[in-house]
Parts: sequence; structure tokens; C-alpha cells
Amino acid sequence: MQKTTTCQVIFNLNCYGNCKVKLPELFQTSRSSALQAPDKRKALEETKAYTTQSLASVAYQINALANNVLQLLDIQASQLRRMESSINHISQTVDIHKEKVARREIGILTTNKNTSRTHKIIAPANMERPVRYIRKPIDYTVLDDVGHGVKVRTPGNLRIPSNTEQEIGLGWTVTDIKAFSAFIDVVGRVVSCTHVQTFQ
Repeated sequence: MQKTTTCQVIFNLNCYGNCKVKLPELFQTSRSSALQAPDKRKALEETKAYTTQSLASVAYQINALANNVLQLLDIQASQLRRMESSINHISQTVDIHKEKVARREIGILTTNKNTSRTHKIIAPANMERPVRYIRKPIDYTVLDDVGHGVKVRTPGNLRIPSNTEQEIGLGWTVTDIKAFSAFIDVVGRVVSCTHVQTFQ
């Protein structure tokens, strides 16, 4: 296609060159014919006809040359686009190859991890028998005499805790509880006397 268009361009250039060479010859021939012709008007009309035909031929050759040049430029543009596409394809192929090489190098640096296929939790061979649940009633008065919010009681109605209560009561013995009750009784009397004197 490009060769054909190039040949047409060369042919049009040659035709244009021939027309350019023949125009002065045609001018000289028409001039001599007009001077020698007995009928000047007829010679003038023939000269006009030759001039019009020559100009039309030149215009045609220029138009054909321009069309062929534009067609040649379009062909070259399409060839450039194909070359650009080929270059992009080669660039993508090179990038893919580089990526494969890089991944291969990274794969060399890695090591295989040996994983042991053992069970994380192993059931015991001899299962222990579960302890039988024994329900015990709840005693809500066990902790009544323990802590800062201890109720002040008189020694007469002070309840002596049982053995179980002695164990739970932060290591207090019966003697400690009696002494603490006596101390609370004395403090209560002093506070009551002070209160009475203040109001008097």
C-alpha cells in the first residue's frame, strides 16, 4: 500500500514537472500562432482554450499530488502507531520477565517451615471422676461480726460463734471477740456520757 502510494506521488510529481516545462512551450506556440494567424479573434479563443486546459491539468495534478501525500502521511501514521504498540508490548514483556526474576530471587531467600502435626490438646488416659456436689445451706449471719460495720451489742446478748464461724471470722478467737465487745461497750458509754454533758 505504501509503495503504491509512493509511486503515485512520484508519478504526479513527474506529471507536474512536465506540465511546468510544457507551459512555456505552449505559450510560445500560442503567441506565434496568434501573430501569424489572419483571424486574430479565432487565435485568441484557441489561446484561451489552451490556457484553460493547461490550468485545469495543473490543478488536477496538484490535487492528485496532495491527496496522495495525505494518504502517504496516513499510512505512515498508522505504521507509527503499530510500532508504538509493538514497543509497548515489548516493554510489558520485559516488565513481566523482571517480575518473575524478582519473585524467583525472593523465593530463594525463603525457607520452608517444618510444622509438627501433633495435637495441641491431649486427653488424659485415665479420666478423673468428677467430685460430687454437696449442697450446703447458706448462713447469712456468719459475717455479721466482721468488718467496720460491726453491730454494737451488749455482753449479755452477744452470740458466741461456732467453730465454723471462728474459722471464717478472719482468724478471731472467742476471747478476741469478748475483748472487742467489752471495748465497744466502754466506748459506747464514754460517747453517751459526752453527748449528755454537751447538751447540759
